[in-house]
Amino acid sequence: MEKKHILGSVFVTLLMLMTTIATIITIADPSMHTGDAWVGELWITELDVSGELNNVDNIGVGHVTADDDWVLWTGGEGNIKANWTVDIDATSHPEYCIMFSLVAINVDDDNTEMDNHTIMKTYVEDRTYDESGSLTLSIAFSQEFMNSNDEATLVCYLNTYVRINDTNEATNFSICSMDRCVVGVSFDSECGEEPFSRFTTEANTDFPNIWSWLYGWNENNRFTNEADMLETHTFVKVGKSTSSGGSGWNWDLGNLDVDVYMLGRTVFDFTHQGLELITEWDQNEEIDVNSYIDYDITDHNAFFDDVWIRYRLTLESARSFGTKPKQYDGSGTIGRSFTVVKSDDLLSNDYIYVTGKVWALRAYNPKYYTLSRGIDITGDEGTSSSLVEEDNCYWEDSVAYYNESYNVDASNSTSLGITTVDIDISDVLQYSEECVHIYAGDVGDERVVLSV
Repeated sequence: MEKKHILGSVFVTLLMLMTTIATIITIADPSMHTGDAWVGELWITELDVSGELNNVDNIGVGHVTADDDWVLWTGGEGNIKANWTVDIDATSHPEYCIMFSLVAINVDDDNTEMDNHTIMKTYVEDRTYDESGSLTLSIAFSQEFMNSNDEATLVCYLNTYVRINDTNEATNFSICSMDRCVVGVSFDSECGEEPFSRFTTEANTDFPNIWSWLYGWNENNRFTNEADMLETHTFVKVGKSTSSGGSGWNWDLGNLDVDVYMLGRTVFDFTHQGLELITEWDQNEEIDVNSYIDYDITDHNAFFDDVWIRYRLTLESARSFGTKPKQYDGSGTIGRSFTVVKSDDLLSNDYIYVTGKVWALRAYNPKYYTLSRGIDITGDEGTSSSLVEEDNCYWEDSVAYYNESYNVDASNSTSLGITTVDIDISDVLQYSEECVHIYAGDVGDERVVLSV
């Protein structure tokens, strides 16, 4: 599946028209240029829900398209920009609280955040609006970094968040749409002789997104290979998840502390625990491993405090196990039980090398950690646990979605090379404090639309 994008336009009406008629082109890798990096568009549409709700006629739906770019900044400074537009035509809608955000992460500097820009606006009920603007990041690399690097790989996340306010139905219902792109920054014009794909490869290796490697991604020829999945997959989550605790966990991977503030500001702190699990084979030459991470999320009067958390472990045999990406608040434990078998010990030395990935994401703030662990098979057998993560991930073509708490009807149709996956959110609209989260739903040859 090739990565494709809609022809760019600053006018939302033209953008939506072109989406409707599926006028697409295959975008080649970007060429290096001077000046600002432009990374996408953010906008709002409305969904008619009058057939499902008695007192709410329309709800706002956020959209995002993110585009890769490549810039030459010989002085190590420049701007990254994205356009946002609000075009509300309906004269019967609730109050909207809308957030547009953009953040840049430097993969070559231990995934350090370079800058972020957030705009929050409130649009009162039953009025039309036609506004636009831009998000701008001011990027400046230190001389020390430039002395050691000829270029940098930046990962940018764009986010549109819409919440409806002051309604008796679907109270505080929200829709969050997100997309991700890569910006290559070169400090020397000679760097332009190498292909842009090196930036994409580094970004996917050292800062993959939290919805990568979902259960079933490598089945039914959904993707050509792992690289294709990392570039083109789409994800939808309807409704929030609740955290689940357990007892008998025997492999403490670490503690994740998260402080959430207004305007999306988030402070993460992950503390690694013991590197090894010391255990022994049972009579079947197997080991039940019950890994876990403790989390503590503190709300400092934040606009919304949900944090996505996930981790994934890969054995030296290349078998992988992990938790689903879920939204959490408060304090608790997330864990994954799995069974290690003799063939996982490739070197037959009673020691199994394990690598891991830990993601945390709140609003547009992404955080990513790597783990290096081992299972030392020389000690007492570990305790067992009955808590096992359920891999109930569903697919419509190459779009993944979770169907945990609500009846989610999904269907797809293809026209002119674009497959549109329709997600019916009628059920979740009947509840309060709920949400829909969409990743990469407006780009590529797999699109997501919400319906009732």
